[in-house]
Amino acid sequence: SVRELSCMVARMCVFFNCSATVQAKTLATFFSGISQSGLWCCLDEVNHLCIEVLSVTAQYLQALKTAKESNASRAVLEGREIPFRPTYGCFVTMNPQYGLRVR
Repeated sequence: SVRELSCMVARMCVFFNCSATVQAKTLATFFSGISQSGLWCCLDEVNHLCIEVLSVTAQYLQALKTAKESNASRAVLEGREIPFRPTYGCFVTMNPQYGLRVR
C-alpha cells in the first residue's frame, strides 16, 4: 500500500479522502501546500470526485508533473507561481466498484 511504502522509505505522506463534495479550490490549496513542502500525498478514492473537479485535478497534477520533470524550483497552479520542492510525489487510489461514475 502507499502507506506502507511511505513508511519503508521514511517519507511523510498526507492522505486526502476524496468525495463528491470536494471543490477544486480545496484541492488547489492542498496541492499548493504539498508541493511547496515536498511531501508525498495520496488522493484516496479519486473516482468519488465529481467530473468537473476531476478534470481540474488532472490539470493540477499535470502542472506539478511538468515542474518535477524539469527539476524546476517553481510551479504554476491556478495562474500563481509557487515554490516547488522536487521531493513532492502524488499517488492515486480508486475503487473500481464505485458505481456512481458512468462516464
